[in-house]
Amino acid sequence: MDQKNNLYIRRGNKIYIRNPKLEELSFVEKLWGNEKNMKDIGGTYFFPKEKWEMFYRKMVYPTDGKNFFCLIYDLKDNPVGEVSFHGYNSITKVARINVKIHYKYRGLGYASEALKLLLEYYFWNFGGEAIIDSADTKEAKKLFDKLGFEVINKFKEQVTYKLEKNQFSAYDRTDNKDVYILCYDDMNILDYSIAVKIFTTANELLNNNYFNIHLVSNKKEVVTEGKIHFYIERNYQELVRKKSIFVIPGSDSVKLNLDRSHIIEYIRKEYFNSDYIILLSKELMELEKNLNINISEDKKLLDYGKIIIARDYKENINACINIIRNILGEKIALNIKKHFIENS
Repeated sequence: MDQKNNLYIRRGNKIYIRNPKLEELSFVEKLWGNEKNMKDIGGTYFFPKEKWEMFYRKMVYPTDGKNFFCLIYDLKDNPVGEVSFHGYNSITKVARINVKIHYKYRGLGYASEALKLLLEYYFWNFGGEAIIDSADTKEAKKLFDKLGFEVINKFKEQVTYKLEKNQFSAYDRTDNKDVYILCYDDMNILDYSIAVKIFTTANELLNNNYFNIHLVSNKKEVVTEGKIHFYIERNYQELVRKKSIFVIPGSDSVKLNLDRSHIIEYIRKEYFNSDYIILLSKELMELEKNLNINISEDKKLLDYGKIIIARDYKENINACINIIRNILGEKIALNIKKHFIENS
């Protein structure tokens, strides 16, 4: 959540989704008013400025509790589409889903990533249990199939799809993940140990080296806060495998807190290679200006989708578990967390 503007934001690899400001509905007016964007879903819709405020109050802020609406932005902050859920039933915990990409930006993978980001919020934060929608174009059907939706009804060319919370994972479970842990002098050994133990526990319970753990640094040897020496297998300037998880342990060092430039440099360098970046640290306020993140001072766990920030021991555990949940699903993640706590 962007606390300054009450705007939710969630970041991905190619795009990010965010609640729009009221004036940004001008993009929606153009999106809905263009025949090339709307020809497959019934044609254009007139959305003049006089309708913006009512729509905004229902769908964005403060909302009626049944709807949630975001614009989709590319990494240059250009709006490229919209994604939302609507008609949420608080008894059945089911809603319908919507995604539209401007015709100029189609074929780039924006729709699938936007839906993944929205579904992460819907299932993990909002509390939804299932999502449904209908499709009658090849492109839409392919998208729902790709994301793991199941067919629940067919009528002529129209197919109705459903995805339940326990079926959802944001990534292909068959694709092993590399976990890179940034090591540096005076890092917190407990933060480091939590990450290593959780991903190791996951491998043990899965009976598979699904998470490949690597230590990286700008030095061949680092000395932690507890004066433990680490000998590092690879320099972080080397090319690393894409689609990875990067973990940055925190530090209580006053000296380090005054200069985190090498950590900022590392995060910037690997931002586009990674699926997730986990920051396990208590002193993070300087990241707001360096990484374009608005940090809430009253929360211990901040989940921005691609970047997750944890501020204490308990939330360090939850940050790593949240990543596993997004990749492998909630049931597996909860089992790993239970096993980790019982054996800690």
